[in-house]
Amino acid sequence: MDMIRRWLAAPVMLCTLTAGCGGGGVDPITRSTLSNAVPPVSPLRLVDALPEPADFGSGWRHETGSLGKQDYYDSFAGQVLVHTCEGANPEKAGIPTSSKHTVSILMVGENDGARVVSIRIAVDGPAASADRISFLRAAYEGCGEAHIEQNGEEHDEKYELLKVSGVKADQTLAVKVTDTMKLPGKEPDTEVDTMAYARVGGLVVALAGRHGTDPRPLLAAALAEARRELGL
Repeated sequence: MDMIRRWLAAPVMLCTLTAGCGGGGVDPITRSTLSNAVPPVSPLRLVDALPEPADFGSGWRHETGSLGKQDYYDSFAGQVLVHTCEGANPEKAGIPTSSKHTVSILMVGENDGARVVSIRIAVDGPAASADRISFLRAAYEGCGEAHIEQNGEEHDEKYELLKVSGVKADQTLAVKVTDTMKLPGKEPDTEVDTMAYARVGGLVVALAGRHGTDPRPLLAAALAEARRELGL
């Protein structure tokens, strides 16, 4: 995904029209009528809302130096469909891309290092948060795949909506992103990331599992910890 982000600054892009570049574009969402009031959150409480390794069970640790303020929309902005699929650009659709309060951290497998989960917590007005999650769902439903190429390097991304179970929330969403990179004269390299989201009021907890890690079983614990610490 980091490589794709570097690509998106480049001027040469094209969208393969097979499968309508994912299904024919994104339908406008029905905007939320919830409140726009942002819950009061202190920076210290926001950091406390991040799950501890023990909340995910044994064998996890925080990645040293990974504490930050990344928004969950940052990952979405780095995907190909935002730039190639009609209607999938949130800024052009009038969807705010930055939450009022954000905090993030990286959790990795304690021994093997193969399991990697990015945890991002965001707090905003309930209406804004609801619209963001609704827009994400609409984008992935409307754009099943996307393609980008430059200087002989190609990326094909496919998006598959997944079920979320065992999470009590106003909205949930999960999607698997399969990115196949092709370089001239080399075998294709495929990376699989899975994103899982849960919204309660203006609170959004977003987990991104990298290198094939499925974060959905961890979503309920992360949401419960965030709600407990923030009182939301």
